[in-house]
Formats: sequence, structure tokens, C-alpha cells
Amino acid sequence: MTSNRLYESKQEMGRFNLSFSEVVRIVLSRWKFVSLFALGTAICTAIIVLLIPNKYTATSTILPTSTDLTKKGAFSLNEMMPDLGSMGMSFWEKSPSILYPEILKSRFLGEDVLRKNYSITKKGKTITFDLYEYFKTDNPDLAYKSLHKITAIDYNKKTGIVSVSVTTRDAQLSAQIANYYIQCLDEFNKHKRKTGAGLNREFIEKRMADTEKQLEQAEENLKSFREKNLNYFRSTDPELLMEHDRLFREVEVKTKVYLTLSQQYELAAIQEKKELPVIQVLDVAKPPTLKSGPARAKTTILGLLMGILISSIMVIAQQQQFIKSNDIDIKRLIRKLRFVRLPQTIKKTESIKKG
Repeated sequence: MTSNRLYESKQEMGRFNLSFSEVVRIVLSRWKFVSLFALGTAICTAIIVLLIPNKYTATSTILPTSTDLTKKGAFSLNEMMPDLGSMGMSFWEKSPSILYPEILKSRFLGEDVLRKNYSITKKGKTITFDLYEYFKTDNPDLAYKSLHKITAIDYNKKTGIVSVSVTTRDAQLSAQIANYYIQCLDEFNKHKRKTGAGLNREFIEKRMADTEKQLEQAEENLKSFREKNLNYFRSTDPELLMEHDRLFREVEVKTKVYLTLSQQYELAAIQEKKELPVIQVLDVAKPPTLKSGPARAKTTILGLLMGILISSIMVIAQQQQFIKSNDIDIKRLIRKLRFVRLPQTIKKTESIKKG
């Protein structure tokens, strides 16, 4: 009994396995439904795509920076920007610009880009706003996420070129944001990032300030001594002469230290300028004249193809369900016929036995 059921189920499964030619025949038999459904899907897709505003992408690119930085500069950069993560010194020595994408993606620069006021001209009127107003939110986290979505930062490992692409609903705004990213990176390199020479310059600057105060105090002490002892150079008192010599030597020592620090400060300032990477802009972002999206024609064609696919699946499923329901009705009819014939067969067998 079980084997018969398995055999019947296999037969039913084989009955519903359609070949490609059968699928094409079924779909073509309902071509009107398939065509209307696909056309309706394409029209709905086109209407939705037309409601989506145009988007414009502006791109700015910078050239790789020469490798004239010291290791101390890289360490100080990681200390200032903890969100850059721990990056190997070999990468930094290979190309300082390898860190530019991470700096551009950082929250530090992102907040500056969000606070910047941008001006665009529409219908002869100039509109000024920041990106908080553009994204319609006062939440810094939501604004930063929205900025991250419209910004694409790419680093070419072969050439070392870094590109910043910004996509918004306005061509002027896209170009302004992309260019301001590069401006923020340049400002960061000049004023925020510290190299080995920069740290040395700051140390010397502090020592110069302390030495200058000490020199002024020593000069004031010598001046007060001479005012109190106007005839000290004629005096024969050894203690008085020793005190004058001590104060005079202190002024001379502090003066020499200050002069030495001044020379070292100038050298450190020059070295710091040499170590700072210079941002060389290859392409300045300009307002694009062609939209980057949405691709209305491609999306409409895709909607048409999806409509054909969905309607074909519906037609095939409906056909299979019709065949299955017919098979069930036939089986029920056979069972009824069996129950009708069974009493007649019993009567015939009983009459044969009596005869």
C-alpha cells in the first residue's frame, strides 16, 4: 500500500515538472495578461522614479604627498586623532597620503563640514544654509550619518590619488562640499597635525618664554644692585664685588641661552614647514551639468522585466493549480464509481451461488 502511494506521488511530481517549451507555451497562451501586467508595472515604476529628484555628483582629487615626514609626526597624528586607529609605520613611511581617507572620514572633519555655511543660487536668489538645515535635523549623530551617506572617499593604491565625491540634489552644493573637504584637510595638516619638528618647536618656544622671564628677572636684579651701590666699581669690599659679578654672570648666561634657543627655534620652524605635507589638488570640484541619478530609463526597463517575470510565475502557478484541482476531481469521481458498482457486483455473485 505504501509503495503504491509513493509511486503515485512520484507520478504527480513528474506531472508538474515542466519543460522550457511548456513554460513558453503556457505564458504565450496568456500573453494579454502578461503584457498588461508588465506594462502596468513599468508605468508604476516610471511614475515612482519621476517623483525622485535628480542627484548630482561632484568630485575633487588630490595628488599623493612625498615621503619626507618623520616617524614622530605619524605618532603625534595618531595621538591627536584616536579614531584613525592603529596603522603600521610602514604604511605611513610608504606614503603619508594613505591616511588622508581616514582623516577625511573622521568625525573631527565631519563636524566642521556640517557647520559650514553654503550658498547656492536658485532662480536668481542666493540661499545660505548649513548641512544641519539641509538634512533637516539638529542631531549631530544623524547629521554625521547622513553626511557619510552622500560622501564617497576613494584611495587608489597604485597611484596614491585620493578622490572625494559628494552627491546631493544640487550641483552647486555638491561641488562646494567636495572642495571644502579638501580645504579642511589642508587646514588640518597646517594647524592641527604635529610633526617631530613641530613638537620640537613647541618645546623650544616654551623654553624661550621661561628663559626670557628669567633673563628679565636677572637684569632687574643687576639694575637694582647698581642703583643701590652707585660706587660699587670703586669699592674695596670683596663681598660687594662678588655679588656684582654673580649678578652680571647670571645676565650673561641667560642672554646666551636665550640667543641659542632663538636660533634653534628658527631652525625648528623651518624644519616644521618642510615636514608638513602639502595638499596638491589635481581636480577642483565643479558643479556638474549632468545628473548622476536616478537612472530612470534603466529602472523602468527593470520594472518591465520584473513585471513579465512575476506575471509569468502567476500564470504558471495558476495553470498548475488548475491541473491539480482537475486531478483531484477525477480521483473523487473514480472513487464514487467504485462505491456505486460494488453493490451490483455483490448481487451478481450471490445469484451465481444460488444457481
